[in-house]
Amino acid sequence: MEKSQDSSKAFKVVLLGDRNTSLAKWCQSEEYTDKYSQSHRPSVYNLLIDTNRGSVKFDIWDMPGEIDPSDTLKEHVDDADAAILMFDLQSPSTLDSIPLWYGKLPTERGNFPVALCGNKTDLPYRRLGPGSITFHREKGLQYNDISVKEGYNLIRPFLFLAKRILHDPSLELEQAKAETDPISPQHSALLHLESAELVSARGGRSLLTQQQYNAEDRDSPPSKGPRAFHADGHSLHSTEREEFDSSICIPPETAIDSDIQRRLKRMVLTLQQHPHVRVTEARLDPPTPQSEIDRAKEYAHGILPDGVEEFYSQVGSFALEWEHTSPELTIGDLPCTGRIKILPINETFGDNWRDITWFPLPDHIVPQPDDEWRFTYRGVLPFDFFVPEACMCFIQTPGGIPENHIAYHYFGEELYRTRYTFKDYIERLLASYGFWYWEETLCSETKSSAQVLSFRANMPQIFEGYDDGLFQP
Repeated sequence: MEKSQDSSKAFKVVLLGDRNTSLAKWCQSEEYTDKYSQSHRPSVYNLLIDTNRGSVKFDIWDMPGEIDPSDTLKEHVDDADAAILMFDLQSPSTLDSIPLWYGKLPTERGNFPVALCGNKTDLPYRRLGPGSITFHREKGLQYNDISVKEGYNLIRPFLFLAKRILHDPSLELEQAKAETDPISPQHSALLHLESAELVSARGGRSLLTQQQYNAEDRDSPPSKGPRAFHADGHSLHSTEREEFDSSICIPPETAIDSDIQRRLKRMVLTLQQHPHVRVTEARLDPPTPQSEIDRAKEYAHGILPDGVEEFYSQVGSFALEWEHTSPELTIGDLPCTGRIKILPINETFGDNWRDITWFPLPDHIVPQPDDEWRFTYRGVLPFDFFVPEACMCFIQTPGGIPENHIAYHYFGEELYRTRYTFKDYIERLLASYGFWYWEETLCSETKSSAQVLSFRANMPQIFEGYDDGLFQP
């Protein structure tokens, strides 16, 4: 495709959020810092992203982290091309302020692009789960979990804004780099980019985390979940290895094990015996009581998708995390890791996910006030949270019955049906070892993504007997 975007044109993006969540707090220099120097003047940074339509340049105005009652903020915001609203996933009050910041934007212009970002996914727990973050759905905004400290998911909001500003939904990322040339006297780098982020068509996902959400009470004390880990091949400290080893709770194989129990245990054992793989978490829970299966069936209006009852009659839930420890033996810069998180049946088929998942309206359709949610909302029931921002799921029909074929869901952005049932999925899950984003191999829309290409290149390098024919859309 011919590249035509004029990189000399810089689009103004205002960055707004409470003082404790401004990017200036975390990016005062070339390295991450948690020190904050309050300023009453905006700082301006440049960001250049290379796309399939040429270079797109942003002037990013990091506004003071206090809502200014005067017209000073209005002067800087009114001529902006787009905005990013920031809040802290550890601080509910910063999320409460988002409507006030949103009210400062020139949304009366119509179709003003806005991205909402929740920061600090690098921490092993979070006080604000998906059930608490609803403002973007009310206003039709883009939402992303990010980590400024880890350079995680930082380009994705800018790619979204570029698509909206240029009215080009086909825009894709080729390469991204930050130009740290602040106009204000502050010496700081706006973005810290990992190498994986530069090559990924999604802006990179160099940090894998497992979060524990409390959708009922967002202000409850955070409960520590499994630790986040880097997929960069760096060796872990010995004490960290001991902590990880304590997370492996797989009973030994017995003669009375069911077929699926035996196969899951053998998959974990294969990984543990692999010379270049470190298993950091493994947990297999006992079979689900029939009473819980019956309650799930009642929630699904008496019809569970194919394979669900059979699986949960043998397994309560299953979690697995592993990482490849010899990056010199793998191909490409993306992580060679694996993660599976099969939820208990009562977490999938229950009220846990009501109104917290969505699917946005395509860019070329202008929503009308009376029908926006009829077109955009889909009831989605996650069953495998393989990363915090994406899952495999069942789509609910308008009558509440889950569809028989599974779907891939990347929150706020993608919802793709597959031709596979839950039973088919489990077979491929076992063959994939839960490799990072292997689920995208099942979708025609993502068959050429950077994650799928990495999967196809590295699976034969890591595991003998890999069968590529199993992983087709």
